Amino acid sequence: MPVIRSFSNPRVKSVKRLRDASARRRQGRFLIDGWHEIQLAAQHGIQLESVFCTDELPDSQLACGELVRVTADVLTSLSYGQRSDWPVAVAQTPTLELERLRIE
Repeated sequence: MPVIRSFSNPRVKSVKRLRDASARRRQGRFLIDGWHEIQLAAQHGIQLESVFCTDELPDSQLACGELVRVTADVLTSLSYGQRSDWPVAVAQTPTLELERLRIE
């Protein structure tokens, strides 16, 4: 699998735009930073489109959509803070329907 090395790559630019709330609303997608957070989202039915990481994911059984390999510098530009070694996932924003809400 090829590794994305360029900050000007169209996919990298598209993901970086998701840091802006209006872009998230417009695209119906959002970002998830960190392996644990990605696992939790997938376990709770969040549809993952792609996961950007520097290495293979530790749990290959996670249905993560497309795995996109990037350099550490590119991953740092996609992440919040100092999380350059943690993956970043792009997920579809779930729709909340009243029928699905449960009051306990």
